[in-house]
Amino acid sequence: MSRTHLLSPLLAAAALAVVAVPAANGQALSPPASSDPVGVWYDASAQAIAAAGYPAAGNTQVTATRTWAIAWGAADTAIGALPKTLTPAGREIATRAALSAAVHDALVELLPASKPVADDARRRTLAPLPGSKAKAAGIAAGVKAAAAAVTARKGDGLDVSAVNAPFTPPPAAIGVWRPTAPSFGPAVQAGQGNAKPFIIKDVAAKFLAPPPPAIDSPTEIADLQEIDAVGSLSSKVRTPEQTDIARFWSQTSVGGFTPILRATIVGAARPVAPRVKTVALFNKVLVDAQIAIYGPSTSTCAGVR
Repeated sequence: MSRTHLLSPLLAAAALAVVAVPAANGQALSPPASSDPVGVWYDASAQAIAAAGYPAAGNTQVTATRTWAIAWGAADTAIGALPKTLTPAGREIATRAALSAAVHDALVELLPASKPVADDARRRTLAPLPGSKAKAAGIAAGVKAAAAAVTARKGDGLDVSAVNAPFTPPPAAIGVWRPTAPSFGPAVQAGQGNAKPFIIKDVAAKFLAPPPPAIDSPTEIADLQEIDAVGSLSSKVRTPEQTDIARFWSQTSVGGFTPILRATIVGAARPVAPRVKTVALFNKVLVDAQIAIYGPSTSTCAGVR
């Protein structure tokens, strides 16, 4: 609990700091997303992932974020692999084509039901591009990068069944989590901490929080008293701002951050490539943060509701 409370806001804030930059040269945001290929693919990705079902279809927030990270990471890789000999105009065409092909193929592979949405976004973003070697190079790079990205993440422990691996709590003791009333339901997402991160090399070695204070220590007692005072439904000390903050952090990362990130990148007066990289990096950070927060399933905190 303390791990989630302390690390999640900090890591998310760090991720937001990466993307919350003003438009180039202080310009205002440009025209609607419909004319912006980044906007078209951002909205298509959001629609495809939302349609996959959360949590009704067994999806989880980390699984959904993984889809974002793979698809847009593939686009970022494809753009970086474009021929260096392209002219500036040709590079722009190739970049847009690479974005379209990479995100399309990754979404369709990871979420087959998203094909109509992905096909429509591909049509809207590729059709305006003039036929050329640059366009063909971009499409080829996108197709190749998407296939490689999807293959590389197979068995990464972030599929629904792996994330929701069964968890057997340690023997009951003071300070050890156990199923609670009224449902006494099992722990959820207990396998998330064992998944393969995108950026962090070794979660256990570098990012696990130390054990919590002893249950009878002054620190733990003070913390419990604060939780009771501030967190109570009938709290007399909690401010409206604290209530709003709690409601924000109680939602999923996909639900909370997707519209925030959209506002920083859609229609921005910046080139396509850095905005694609922003979306890819942002979602990779979110996945790694969720893995680090849970930690290995051997932890007594793993899988706690």
